[in-house]
Amino acid sequence: MEPEIRRFAQGTKTAADAAAAIGCELGQIVKSLV
Repeated sequence: MEPEIRRFAQGTKTAADAAAAIGCELGQIVKSLV
């Protein structure tokens, strides 16, 4: 798997925001600590 990093001007402060921004289901969002 090769991850793709996307940046959004309006930000994605929550997993729900991130899912809406890329058009996927909330359950498909994975958070990680790096």
